[in-house]
Amino acid sequence: MRSSTVFVDGWPTYLTNTSCPAMLGLLPADAAYIQSKFERLNTVVARAAADHGAVYIDTVAASREFGMCADPATRWFDPMLADQTLLRYHPTLAGQRGVADLIVATVESSGALAR
Repeated sequence: MRSSTVFVDGWPTYLTNTSCPAMLGLLPADAAYIQSKFERLNTVVARAAADHGAVYIDTVAASREFGMCADPATRWFDPMLADQTLLRYHPTLAGQRGVADLIVATVESSGALAR
């Protein structure tokens, strides 16, 4: 019987503890609080993945420089004033590509494709 490998990715960095005009007055402390909830969610998902033998893909470290306040050409999420996807907090094309690249790299390096 052939076994399979399940991969689960986490949520990237949405906000850093800074403020920017695109966040419409969200205070730095609020941004840090919101991001802390995403990080808590990542902790829960990573634990559940480990408990069930899945491979967890951490996207936070790779995305720290690309949160909503990053340059619009490189940010991974549209902020309140969504100018790329027109959807608040939605992944931009750069964000989708960034996460996809992390997933592909993890799958390829895991050896799961060679089975």
